[in-house]
Amino acid sequence: MIKNLSFIEGDIVAEKKSDEYFSQKKVKTRKVSLNSSPTYIDKDGDISIIDENYSHWLILGNTCDLTRENNSGKKELPHLTHVAPLTPIEKDMPENVLSDLKHYKLFKKMYVPRWNEYIADHYLDFTIINSIEKECLTNKASVDISKPIILAEICPERYNVIDGNHRMAKARKLGVLKLQAYKLKMNQHIRFLITKEGYESYVQYWNSKT
Repeated sequence: MIKNLSFIEGDIVAEKKSDEYFSQKKVKTRKVSLNSSPTYIDKDGDISIIDENYSHWLILGNTCDLTRENNSGKKELPHLTHVAPLTPIEKDMPENVLSDLKHYKLFKKMYVPRWNEYIADHYLDFTIINSIEKECLTNKASVDISKPIILAEICPERYNVIDGNHRMAKARKLGVLKLQAYKLKMNQHIRFLITKEGYESYVQYWNSKT
């Protein structure tokens, strides 16, 4: 989540609808100094600016792939990701429209519940999507590499980073060879699997690696 193209902290929780599953993800705080407005191609084929004041934006991509490897095994930064502005839901929105929005029945719009008590619920309009350089997010983000990253044991003796990908990317860029880290053993992080399906799938995966 971005506020004025600055990351803010919150939870985005999507409902389960029939046999479709929507994911829940913790959004971390990252401050970014950017100034921009949504752009589009006008009737003459020229770039135009949408004259709206959007205060919150959503990243439509995986910000954790900042350290993805290319085919040669070298770490590289994927070129672009996408952002889209969020529109507050007005109190006078008709109940039937709001209900359809909350149950993901509206075409090209997605309900985004409030991530703190001081703001309104929002919706995402998929017709207004802009590209953004991922390197810009990395360069301008106020990432504190003195803060320990978190690794979790996903299978016996193998640890993956679950919090701190931005810090690792910045450390690589600065030539920092070592970062402080917390290492969570399986019996420490398994308690955070809150669904039966997730727990059983993880146990099955773990047992297949032993």
